[in-house]
Amino acid sequence: MFIHPQPPLPGFLFGLTLSNSANSPATTIDVDAGVAADADNAQLVQLASGISKVLQS
Repeated sequence: MFIHPQPPLPGFLFGLTLSNSANSPATTIDVDAGVAADADNAQLVQLASGISKVLQS
């Protein structure tokens, strides 16, 4: 038996929390893993694992 998943709700967002890094809060940001619906609510955009990015050196 195959169950079709429901489409995501408009504006669906889970995770993807943006924060300052604990190690270098003045220069690095962290983005947590998560899922969001795209602008047309047709696809899900997923970040499988968190990432860190340096804003300036």
